[in-house]
Amino acid sequence: MRNQLSEETVQPIAERWLAAREWAEHLLSQMTPAEKIGQLNQVSVDVASPELIGRVEAGLIGSIINVVDPEQIARLRKAAVASRLGIPLLFGRDIVHGFEIMGPIPLGLAATWNPELLRVFCALTAKAASMRGLNWTFAPMVDLSRDPRWGRIAEGFGEDPFLSASLARASVQGFQEDLDHVLLACPKHFVGYGASESGIDYNRTHFSDQDLFNLYLPAFEAAFNAGALTVMPSFSEINGQPGVSNQRMLRQILRERLGYTGLIVSDWAALAELTIHGVAEDGAQAAQLGLEAGVHIDMMSGLYETHLVDRSALDTSVMKLIDPLVLDVLTLKHAAGLLDAENNRGSLAGGGKREQQNKEALLTVATQLAEESCILLKNHGQILPWRYIDGSLAIIGPLANQSAEQIGTWSFDADLSQCETPLQAFEAHWGGSVTFCAGLDYSRARDAGGIEDAVKLAASSDKTLLVLGEEAVLSGEAHCRSELDLPGDQTKLLKAVAKAARSLVVVVMAGRPLQLTEILGDVDALLFCFHPGSQSGPAIRNILVGDTNPSGRLPVSFPRSVGQIPIYYRRGSTGRPPVGDEVQFIDDIPVGAKQYSTGNTAYHLDVEPSPLFPFGYGKSYSEFRYQNLSAEVIGLGDDLVVWVQVEIQNVSQRAGRETIQLYMRDPVARVARPVRELVAYKKIELQAGETKGIEFTLGLADLSYHDGAERFVEPGLFQFYVGGDSEASLSVEIRLTPEQLASSGL
Repeated sequence: MRNQLSEETVQPIAERWLAAREWAEHLLSQMTPAEKIGQLNQVSVDVASPELIGRVEAGLIGSIINVVDPEQIARLRKAAVASRLGIPLLFGRDIVHGFEIMGPIPLGLAATWNPELLRVFCALTAKAASMRGLNWTFAPMVDLSRDPRWGRIAEGFGEDPFLSASLARASVQGFQEDLDHVLLACPKHFVGYGASESGIDYNRTHFSDQDLFNLYLPAFEAAFNAGALTVMPSFSEINGQPGVSNQRMLRQILRERLGYTGLIVSDWAALAELTIHGVAEDGAQAAQLGLEAGVHIDMMSGLYETHLVDRSALDTSVMKLIDPLVLDVLTLKHAAGLLDAENNRGSLAGGGKREQQNKEALLTVATQLAEESCILLKNHGQILPWRYIDGSLAIIGPLANQSAEQIGTWSFDADLSQCETPLQAFEAHWGGSVTFCAGLDYSRARDAGGIEDAVKLAASSDKTLLVLGEEAVLSGEAHCRSELDLPGDQTKLLKAVAKAARSLVVVVMAGRPLQLTEILGDVDALLFCFHPGSQSGPAIRNILVGDTNPSGRLPVSFPRSVGQIPIYYRRGSTGRPPVGDEVQFIDDIPVGAKQYSTGNTAYHLDVEPSPLFPFGYGKSYSEFRYQNLSAEVIGLGDDLVVWVQVEIQNVSQRAGRETIQLYMRDPVARVARPVRELVAYKKIELQAGETKGIEFTLGLADLSYHDGAERFVEPGLFQFYVGGDSEASLSVEIRLTPEQLASSGL
């Protein structure tokens, strides 16, 4: 892979790198052991206390997280400048899906399938945060996850490595594209954190090298190629060794195999947890393990500061480990422009016009992202869009008017005054009457009489909108669930309202895929939104009344039952896939039947062997037809490309956006390959009746896979499928010969 200082996206930082290294080497020669270890020491504070300022002035702290007040940041910057060597500070914050203006949670950002719009949003967010004095974010989280029980699925880009990689690249490009307002990106959690057993956060993970290279590494590689200069290891035990001390992952894989040369920052107190994991006897050994694994910055355990200053004076081998880490930290600070006056004054004087312009741009982009993130899962009888926006509208549900809940997890700095709820949006833009009844006080609440009121309101209204889901606190770090149904008495509320309403449109806002099987038959239309952010209300209103045509597509499969988890499209065939009459369900098995009577194929007896909604799925108000698919092999060796062409026609009477998804299968290989792999996608807009020809060009890397030892392409048959989701049926085949691949580097 290319070095993370790729000229493709980070030329300004790359141009500074050599000069920064020279400056860092000169400075390193002047530093005391305490000052060196100070650069590796990170603390979390709210205010610049006299004690903290004294430590900064003494050079004992290199980075600070979670201080966001521009005045406090300015005081700390001033203290750093006043230190003996004047080394600037890194100021970090979890800016995961917005700063004060919140976009959809990352799983919702993935549902847009729009990396360019994400890049713009990240660039505007970086400017907003840097105006306050921040210069580092612990994002994007690029942990691939197939388990919606895991709370942190909300923070990632879903189940697919290709989609995740494209969005990781866009995020890093956006955060770091403006050196005057750079927000250093930090992809996390290296690596495989999303494979936590039982969907429990911090739990052990175990996976093969094939899965490591084919599933969990691609998004990190994309982030590094886009210019990510910092990375955070996983909390979890990875194949027996916690991420922060895992030398195989951090040295052999990250540095040697991927060529990464940037900084490694531990997660919160992760070094201290090595004693709890049982791989270190005490804090001193834990600090040593961190050094040996190449961890530059100790976030909030204080073990480097406590144990290394005295040891480094007595043991020269310790300083040999410390010096390269300090050199990297210093180089990054210079290369990222932290020595520049513009980036060291804390904030723009008085905020003013530029800050307001940036906020207005953020609101516009956040609204578009929210609109594109909402997925229309059901639209029975084309009940949507509502063609007449008059008459009486009943808005019911515990999430219909809760600003803090619609923005989702990791929204510490959200400005709630910039939020607009669904109720507020409809009250502002509806031709008739709008009446609200929560039904339940909050998403986990039990009925206290509100359901009866909701039923009466629905029965007396022309239209009924029910807004349900999860509060923000039910997803994110350490917020995992064993059941995925609607919390509290929401299902009871829905079923009661469904019986009373003339028709029922349901909006679900949540931080993960939910189990919707029980309610799907009770609703006429279902719009699913992964916590859409500050502009949830306008986005939902625009879609329901038809001002916006829904274009969100699922970045993760929805299970029919929790018992199916993990369920994902990129599965193996097995030797006995469930087909035709070999599938027999539990209620159809005759009494006294023999053990082999159900056909002995790979499925559960009590649920259909498929997801409720597949990866890539989402409805539109338009209808699209795919036709004339072809594929051609051009060139030889490393120059070989596969040229795939398809026509798509909008056969409806309204313009709409479609995400054209190209999947591949390698049906015969030395290692069993998935039945489908996403290898390309394009999101386009088609006018009513319009036909467009779409082209995809695939190189050898797109056809390759990793067997755990090396990456290669084998000759033989390749099948391609094109359509609007992962169950696309339109297909074409090519065959590669040994002669065509003979001179390739793969």
